[in-house]
Amino acid sequence: MFLFIHLCLLQIANAQINVDDLFSQVIAADMEQWYWSSDEDVSEMLTFLCRHEHRLSCQWKEYRSKNGNNFLSAQKFFAKKCQQGDLFACVVEGWTRSQDPKHPGEPSEGITDHTTALQLFQKACNGNEQRGCVEVARYARENVTNLISANEAFQLLQTACEQDNARGCFELAASYMQGQGVAPNRNQSLTFLEKSCQQNEMLACSSLAMVKWEENKTATPEIEDLFNTSCDAGILSACLQYANILYQGKQHEKANALYDYSCKAEVQEACTALGLQYTAGNGVQQDWFVAKHLFEKSCNGKSMLGCYMLGRLHYYGYGTPQNWTEAANFFYNSCLGNIADACTDLSSM
Repeated sequence: MFLFIHLCLLQIANAQINVDDLFSQVIAADMEQWYWSSDEDVSEMLTFLCRHEHRLSCQWKEYRSKNGNNFLSAQKFFAKKCQQGDLFACVVEGWTRSQDPKHPGEPSEGITDHTTALQLFQKACNGNEQRGCVEVARYARENVTNLISANEAFQLLQTACEQDNARGCFELAASYMQGQGVAPNRNQSLTFLEKSCQQNEMLACSSLAMVKWEENKTATPEIEDLFNTSCDAGILSACLQYANILYQGKQHEKANALYDYSCKAEVQEACTALGLQYTAGNGVQQDWFVAKHLFEKSCNGKSMLGCYMLGRLHYYGYGTPQNWTEAANFFYNSCLGNIADACTDLSSM
């Protein structure tokens, strides 16, 4: 359940959030801009906003029900709205032109229209839509093009954060942490992570949790709350990171619940991790057949560790008839995927 949206709904009731801001969060989830949510949850939130007379929510809900919510569909819809003067629509169209639909959330190289996307983001930024400014800055931060310098990107993010754009503060924190356009400053980075998290940018809360945990490797109540809140809000990286921490602390049942949740959301590393739990019987009854299913899913999703583990099951005949030819194929592919143990096992066959 996309808990962050429900928290926003409560804030609407108390007149603490603008419905336009909430719509942008819903669309970010719908387009998988780091957030993940089920189709049912997104539809529910759009219905709610439509009832609150947010016209664009009504129009997008009707359009996506007929045409789907894929990048091509969204591009057609939001391009028209952008031409009509909706600056956030220009940002969404920019996402669809600058990102790989199979790996949404960040600019991708080679297969996308970055020139047009940058023009769209710049149009939004020039109209004071700060999310557009943030997207322009990300091009420099993520080294996709050289059309904007690191210093220019830093200035854009600083302005966005000063205008209380939560994502701008998050990206500004990353700039300070990595020394992009500014001298590295960990304390400044933490300050802006805190500010962004307080503004309900759950990606910042997740990052803050990880930074605090790495300080002393202890999951304090504050850290647990940050991980849980950001995971519930649809930040799948937070779910996986917290699951791994729980695993290290031998809290296997809690870890498995998060692995399962993330696996269902197509996080292949989580499927592999859950499969390993089933092979070891950690927090679950040992079940080679379930493990095989999970490794197959992660391997099909290009997890080389999942392919390697599937090869081992075929090699030993666990959960599947013993088949050394199949095992060798999986070892070979995962060896090419830089799994060192796969190369070792292949050479010994």
